[in-house]
Order: sequence, then C-alpha cells, then structure tokens
Amino acid sequence: MNTTTEIASLTIVKSLFWNEWTLLMDISYQYLTAGFACIAVSFLAGYYFSKNSRFAFFTNRINSSEKSELEQALENEKEKRIDVENRLAAHETSQAQTIDKIVKDLAYSQIILENVINTALDAVVTANGQSIVIEWNRQAEIIFGYSKDEAIGKSLSDLIIPKRHSSAHHEGVKHYHATKKGPVLNQQIEIQAVRKDGVEIDISLYITPIHVGEEVFFSSFIRDITESKALAKRLEQERLLNESILNALPINISLKNGDSKYVFANKFLREGLKIEEADIIGKTDMDIHPKDLALELIADDLQIWTTEEIKLVEEKFEVDGSDVHLLSGKYLVHTNHDNKSDRYLLSFSFDITKQKRSEEKLIEALAAKDSFLSTMSHGIRTPLHSIIAISELLQKRDNLAFEEKHEMIDSLNVSSRHLLALINDILDFSKINSGKFELEKEAFDLNHLLKNICKQAQSQKTPPIDFEFKQT
Repeated sequence: MNTTTEIASLTIVKSLFWNEWTLLMDISYQYLTAGFACIAVSFLAGYYFSKNSRFAFFTNRINSSEKSELEQALENEKEKRIDVENRLAAHETSQAQTIDKIVKDLAYSQIILENVINTALDAVVTANGQSIVIEWNRQAEIIFGYSKDEAIGKSLSDLIIPKRHSSAHHEGVKHYHATKKGPVLNQQIEIQAVRKDGVEIDISLYITPIHVGEEVFFSSFIRDITESKALAKRLEQERLLNESILNALPINISLKNGDSKYVFANKFLREGLKIEEADIIGKTDMDIHPKDLALELIADDLQIWTTEEIKLVEEKFEVDGSDVHLLSGKYLVHTNHDNKSDRYLLSFSFDITKQKRSEEKLIEALAAKDSFLSTMSHGIRTPLHSIIAISELLQKRDNLAFEEKHEMIDSLNVSSRHLLALINDILDFSKINSGKFELEKEAFDLNHLLKNICKQAQSQKTPPIDFEFKQT
C-alpha cells in the first residue's frame, strides 16, 4: 500500500494550573489500495512533558468528522484559556491599584498623625518595652529641652526620670511584663520630672500600654503643671489668710450659694449658734434653725436674690432681760458678672449693743450739756445784772455816803468774782471733755460765801433764800 503523509498543524498547549506542556500534531495519511482507491485517514499525535520531566507519547486515530469536533473543542478551550488569562491580568491590575491606594492612604494617615502629635498641647512620648524612646513630639522638646534627635533611642531614665524615681520605674516595667498590670497605667497622676538643665518640674502624666503583636509600647501624655501648681498654692494661701481674717472678726459672716446652702460660716457665727463647721457647710437654714425662723430667713434671702439690693437692718432683741441690738446686712457677691449663676449671698451681722448704750449715754450727756449751758447762761446773767446795776447807781449818785458807797463797791466785787468763777467753771468743763480736768481741795469761808449769795439775791430782788444745813 502506498501512503502519503502530511502534517496539517502543530499546536503547543501550556496548562494554566500545572507546570505541564503538551505538543499536539495533526497528521493526515492517504492510503492507496490495490484497487487504486484512495482513502484519507487523520491522526492526532501528542507529546506530553510532565513537571517531573518524564516523556509520554500517545496517538489517536480519528476520522475526518472527529477531527473537526476535536478542532472545535480545542478552539473553545483556547478561548477559555485566553479569557481566564485576561481575567487574571485584570485581577492583578485591580489588586495592584488597591495595594497602591492602601499604601497612599497609610502614608497620608501617617502624615496626619505626625502633625496631630507634633501640634498637641501635651508632650507625647512613646517608649518600647525596654523604656527606649521611639517617639518625641514638639511639645516634649519644649517642656524637657531635648530635641527629637537627642531623645530618640535614649532610655527614659537617662532623660526625664529623676534618679530617686528611677528604681521604682524599672521595677514597674518589670512588673507589667510579668503581670500585664501597672498601678500608674490608664490614670492621670501628678509626679516630678527633670529637664535637660537639671531643674525638676511638676507634671501631669497619663500612661497607656499599646500592644502590637507580641510587643508592647508605652505612650505617655505629659503636661507641665509647675506654674499651675504654684498658682494653686498661692490661691490656697490667700484663701487660708482670708478665712483666718474672717474667723478673727467679732462679726457673724456667712456665704450661701444659689441653692441657699452655706459654703462658709466664720468662727464667730458658729460659736454663736453653737454648731460645728461640718454641721453647717452644705446645709440650708431649714437644716439649722427652727422652722419659723428658717422660713423668715429664706423669704428675706429670696428678696435679695430677686432685687439684688443691699439690705441693712438694725434689730433689737431681749436676751436675759437686757436689750441686745444687732446690725445686719445682706448683698450679692458676683464671681462672674457675665453669668448670673455664679452668685453668692453674703450675710453679716454684729452686736452693736455697746455702741447703742454709748449712744444713749452720749444723748444724755448732750442733754446735760444743754442744761448746763442753760443754767450757766442764767448764772452769768445774774452777776452781770448786779454789776450793771451797781455801776449805774455809782454813776448817777455822787452824794453817796462812804459806807453805802463802800457796800456797793463790795457788791460789785463779789458779782465780778462770781462771774469770773462761772467763766472758770466753763473752762473747767472744756478741760473735762479734753481729759485735763483736775480737782483741787481748797479752804473757804462758808459764812462769807452765804453773805455774798444773799447780797446777789437782794440786788436781783429775788425771794428770800433759806439755808438748811445737814451734817453728813
């Protein structure tokens, strides 16, 4: 039999899922029979190379129709392979774009985080599990004086922890690694730190642990409170001074808030009420006084809260049969004029009984003075009238007998001396007011004094004067 062989096609297929290669050959044979008839037969020969580098060979005899079906199937498989390759390429491109976006977002977030940390009002210091600094923001540079380059990679004990606290710090870190607990973690504490120049400062510290996989980091938020603590100390000293002054005053002083609760009551008031400080602070008048008195005080307070007027009242009470006078006042104290809720009611009262008694005595003294002046005026007029009358008689009557003339001159002398005595009494009264008056003992002639009184009375034509002497 004569044959003719033709290689119609050669196809190499690579598997998408295994490392395998297949060589396909489409071979056509033509057979010439003894009767000179030509028969065409097609063969599909395949050479298979596996991933183990082993060679395998196979052939398959097919007729023409089977060949067409096989070619179509092969074409379909080829199209599927191309589609899968295209989809894989698209997926790889999408993944690459997604990864690129994630990387860009992370970089952007990192920039934002760094800016937030560097612009924070507090110092942000992050250290690893061995207390080695890995993050040091701008505020940390300002507070402690170390630049970021100086701080990164250094131990906190070598930077900001005072030597007296260094041992406790290391023990605390060891304790956390062993127990995952720390007495100063996740809470705000006040402690001392040291700056680059060696000066210790007061700081507010908040430490929180951060776990990343098997590693732990400690992020610290630090604020310098040195000035605020110094200010608070000064304010507390001033408060204690003011409280001491108010407690030393012999005046009842109290302060109530907007809820009518006592926030201050000085020592004088507490002693007067016979109550301890703990039993009045935070309480209302209803808790302290009898109901009727409490309601009266509350109504009085309400008027001041509403009108904001200053009220001064003088009150009079009877205590143990004696009058007691009190001067009391109330007015509002504003700590913030822009906010009416920041108001307090200041009440004060003090005993003015002594002042009132002094005032009464002064009134009596003034009345006595007026009476004295009235009496003195009358007393001065009497000798003056005598002097004037005697002087006129001496001028008008030139023919007076010696004895009569001598008697008139004697009366004139007595009246003059009496007037001088009255004037001296007035001067003595002035000395009494100035505290310079002194009493002196001096002998006098009682008979002569009484005769002079009678003469003055006769010259004024007053009713007869009777004298009565009593022995004491």
